[in-house]
Amino acid sequence: MEDAVRGEARGEPVREYRVNIRRWWDGVVPLVALGTLALSLFVEPLYITHLWGLAVCSALLVIVYAVGVRGALTTRVTDPPPHGTRAVPARVLLPVIAVAAACFGPAALVLQLIVLPLVWAFSGTVRRALVVTVPTVLGMGTAAVHGPWLISRFVLDLDPPTGGNPWTVGALQIAVLLFGTASGAWITHLGNWGAERNRLLEEVRESRRAEATAHREAGAAAERERIAREVHDTIAQHLTGIVVLAQRARGGETGAEESDGGGTDEDPGIPELIETTAREALEEARALIAANAAPPHGNGLADSLVRLGERFRRETGLPVAVTVTGPVDRLGRDREVLVLRCAQEAMANVRKHAAAHRVDVTLRVADGEAVLTVLDDGRGAPLDAPDTGAGFGLPGMRDRLLPIGGELTVGPPGDGRPGTLLTVRLPVGEECGASVVPAPAAAGRGGAA
Repeated sequence: MEDAVRGEARGEPVREYRVNIRRWWDGVVPLVALGTLALSLFVEPLYITHLWGLAVCSALLVIVYAVGVRGALTTRVTDPPPHGTRAVPARVLLPVIAVAAACFGPAALVLQLIVLPLVWAFSGTVRRALVVTVPTVLGMGTAAVHGPWLISRFVLDLDPPTGGNPWTVGALQIAVLLFGTASGAWITHLGNWGAERNRLLEEVRESRRAEATAHREAGAAAERERIAREVHDTIAQHLTGIVVLAQRARGGETGAEESDGGGTDEDPGIPELIETTAREALEEARALIAANAAPPHGNGLADSLVRLGERFRRETGLPVAVTVTGPVDRLGRDREVLVLRCAQEAMANVRKHAAAHRVDVTLRVADGEAVLTVLDDGRGAPLDAPDTGAGFGLPGMRDRLLPIGGELTVGPPGDGRPGTLLTVRLPVGEECGASVVPAPAAAGRGGAA
C-alpha cells in the first residue's frame, strides 16, 4: 500500500484490483447448494421428506442471495463492506436458513462454506462477525445432530432416522469455527486494508489537485503582476510624460514658438511632443497585448537610452547626459529590456521627487557585469519610504533583478554632493545569451542628450 501511495504521489499510474467478487459468488452459491443436495442423495440415506426440506432450504438460500445479498456485495476485494439494512440478509436470513437446512440432515453443514464467508464479508469487524458466526456454527451443529430425529418424531410422525454423530459433528463444527474465524479475520483485514489504501490514495489525489490548483493560481497571479509591471514601466511612463507636457502647456511655461503650436526640429512644440509620446505609448500597448515585452528602439540598448534621455529632456526641460561603454550586445535581449526598464523607473522618480537641474545616465559593461547608474543633483527620492511590496516601481525592479543575481541600490552620491544615485548591477556572460541586435553605433558615446 505504501508503494502504491508513493507511486501515486509521484504521478505514476497505480494498478487497481479488478477481481469481481460478485461474479465469484454468483458461481459458488448455486454450486454449493446443488452439492449439498447431491451429498444428501448419494451419501446419506434420508426420507424423501427430508430431501425436499433440504432442497427447499437450499433454494431459499440461493433466492435470498440473488435478491437481498448480491446487489449489496462490493465488486472488489478492496472496497469497504456494506453496512446497515443492506447487511441484514447476509447477517440474519442466511444463517437462519442454514440452521433450518441442518435440521434435515448433516449434509447441510456444507452450506457453511458460503454462509460464514458472506457473514464476514458484511460484518466489517471481527467482533461483529463473531456475534453471528458463533451462534450459527453452534446452531447448525446442534440441528445436524438432533434436527432429523426431532422432525421425524414430532412433525412427520415417522420412525426417526439417525442424526449426525455428536462427536463427529462437534469436531467438525469446532474445526469450522476455528477455520472460519481465521479466514474471516483475514477477509476483514483485507477489506480494511483496501479501504485504508483507497482513502490514502484519494488524499494523495486531492493533494495533487490542490497543488495543481495552487500552481495555476500562482501562475495567474504572477502573470497579472508581470502585466502590471509592464504597464507601469511602459505605458504609465508615457502617460506621465503626457501629463507633464499638458501641465506645461496650461501653465504657460513654453516659449513663444511652443505657444503657437510650432517648434524647431531640435525642440518641437508641445502638441508634437504629446503626439510622439502617445504614439510610443500605443506601440508599447500593442507589444504588451501581443504578450511580448517591448523591444528596445533603434539599433540597440544604447540608442534606446539616448532616446529615453531626449524624451525626458523635452518633457522636463532638464539636461540629460547619456554615456554607454562596453560590449552592450553581450547583455542579451531580456537583460537589455530590464536595464531599459530600470532607467525608465529611475528617471520617473527623478521627475516626481528630485527637483533636479541635471541628470546623468551611465551604462558600463565590463568585467562580466553591467552597471547602470542614474545620478541627479536634486533633493533626491524619499529613501525612507516604506517598501509596499506591491511589485511596482523600485521594489518591482529589485524583484526582477533578484532571480538573475542582480541588485539595485539607491543612496546619496557621496563626496557631500546633493542628489540621489541609483545603481543597478547584473551579471553578463556567455550564459546570458548574445543579443540578436548588432552592437549599437552609440556605444561609447557620451554627452548631453
